[in-house]
Amino acid sequence: MKTRFFLYAALLITLFNLSSNTADIQPETVIEAGTGTNLLSLTDAIAAIPKNAGAVTIRILTDLSAAEADQIQIPADRDITSMKLESASESMKVSLPEVGYFFANGIPLIIGSGISMDNAWVFGGAFASGNRTQSVDSTSLIIDGNAAYAFGGGGAFFGGKSLVNGESKLEVGRNAHIFWEAFGGGLALGASSYTESETSMLIIHGVTDYALGGGLARDGAISKIRTQSRAIVSQEGIVQIALFGGGSAQGAGSLYESWDTYARLEGMAGWAFGADFVFQSGETFLNGIAEIELMASGVVKEVYGGSFAADEGSRATVRETHVIIAGTAEKSSVNGIDSNGGISTVGMQPETANPVY
Repeated sequence: MKTRFFLYAALLITLFNLSSNTADIQPETVIEAGTGTNLLSLTDAIAAIPKNAGAVTIRILTDLSAAEADQIQIPADRDITSMKLESASESMKVSLPEVGYFFANGIPLIIGSGISMDNAWVFGGAFASGNRTQSVDSTSLIIDGNAAYAFGGGGAFFGGKSLVNGESKLEVGRNAHIFWEAFGGGLALGASSYTESETSMLIIHGVTDYALGGGLARDGAISKIRTQSRAIVSQEGIVQIALFGGGSAQGAGSLYESWDTYARLEGMAGWAFGADFVFQSGETFLNGIAEIELMASGVVKEVYGGSFAADEGSRATVRETHVIIAGTAEKSSVNGIDSNGGISTVGMQPETANPVY
């Protein structure tokens, strides 16, 4: 009788353990697209994602040139825990020239080194327009392929509001080339549009023309980082034109605002700024401290603690700057620079601000 009891107890424990292990197994979904399949666009591949998808891999077998939706969005209603776009092999390169706007909706997204979306604007956050508000808890966007523009945050268009309650993060991988601009924050486009992140982070291991830790406000919109934006260029990273710890405002009525910023350059850049970039009569405010650090391995033509204000009517204001230089720079200043009638102001007078080392 006692033996039968122990056998029964052991059986219950075994069944419980099997049940627990099964519950721990996360679902995975692999979808193939390209010639030889019935999925000939990224839009088709994403539409084919089933419910309870878990970790999704979309494997692109051949170049995709079929028409794409105006905005491609990773669906938020299919229990997707993460997504990766990859080519059929590490050595294979595939092109997705028809992809325009691509939104991850806060779902962690990796774009592999074999994927080239030369015309795409890729966002880690959500799409919002028409007075609607969309929010996500955080974002994680890793691009190791090619894209035109990349944003860690969301995109707000024509009166929409796109919010990231925590950190928006963009990482540009070693094999990546962002042809124009990479932002840690989001894009707000058009009057009454608004994007916001609590914090933002941009990490550059590859190549981009411009690297900005914060977001972008255009054509009368507002973009904001509530706490701190950060932009880090690793030793292998290259910013071909300019690095900014903050964000940017473009166009009359556009406003970009943040509190603290931090930029660290370990690799190479043309110019480097601790704060913001404003042009075409936009306006930026940095209410806290803009700090920029040029590491021993860093090489830059010119480094500035403040902002760059270009064009008549453009105004950039920074309360305080810290500049630390251990690397190679032809010129440095705790202030910002302005041109063509723009105005860049640092609240402290240069003689009382932290010295350049």
